[in-house]
Amino acid sequence: MQFFEDGYLPTINTTFSFFGGHAETVEPGWRWPTEHHPAFEIMYIMDGAQRTVTESAEKIIKAGEMMIIPIGMEHTNYCWGNEPMTFFTMHFNLDDPAIKYLLVKNFTNQIIDQTAPYYNELRQSLEQIISIIGTHYSLSDRLTIELNTINVIGTLIRHLHANKDQLPKQNEIDHYALFQQISTRIKDELNEQIFNAQIPKTISIASIIAEFHISQSTALHLFKQYSQQSPQKYLQSLKMQIAKNLLLQPDLSIKEVAYKLNYSSPGHFSREFKRFFGITPRQYIQSQKA
Repeated sequence: MQFFEDGYLPTINTTFSFFGGHAETVEPGWRWPTEHHPAFEIMYIMDGAQRTVTESAEKIIKAGEMMIIPIGMEHTNYCWGNEPMTFFTMHFNLDDPAIKYLLVKNFTNQIIDQTAPYYNELRQSLEQIISIIGTHYSLSDRLTIELNTINVIGTLIRHLHANKDQLPKQNEIDHYALFQQISTRIKDELNEQIFNAQIPKTISIASIIAEFHISQSTALHLFKQYSQQSPQKYLQSLKMQIAKNLLLQPDLSIKEVAYKLNYSSPGHFSREFKRFFGITPRQYIQSQKA
């Protein structure tokens, strides 16, 4: 007979969501515009290679490899090389702050390849989801998708616990949540100025930070910890990534892009673009046509 001491399992009340799961084959030259989601995105390259540019990194994901994009992170995807690419992508979210923090802290901008000890388990869960792709889904199919998505999350978290065996401290979770709120506010303000404002205005980082009732030095510490750059550099990185997309729109000139981004002149914009990427806006446009 097995004896138990008094004790209760924890109460769990977690909201889980899954959306945007699909597989697709695209041709060389394919590009998906810059976007961000209110969820994690996992990309699994089945054939070919993908170039992914995020707010803070640029990665080449090869066949068999995976990458996780955190909640709210701006990113752009390209078919890399001269061969078609087949990929699977899905978005998921849950409202457990400790799990979200661990995923962001440990997997942001990381490529997961065959050398990872948890790779086979992760791939098996994704393959189970991919095998269900069709046009009509039964209740059993939906449960299989949900269970395997939760297993993806569980595989990643179990790997972290095997190495660290502890949850993050509450203040770490709170600090990351605050960083997310401020960075999202900066993105929203930038998008509003670029795409909706008739006359672009300078974005005041200091004013945005003040909305959250923290000091500028505290905000600097948060951004250095979670984005490896200052709030002002973070804003500049966002502007430059948006600039790349605007430059590829045939109905916009370099002068018009500079105006949308609130630069004092096309020359000022071109100098900043070259300082950031090593080439001028015109050279970038030509490189994308090649």
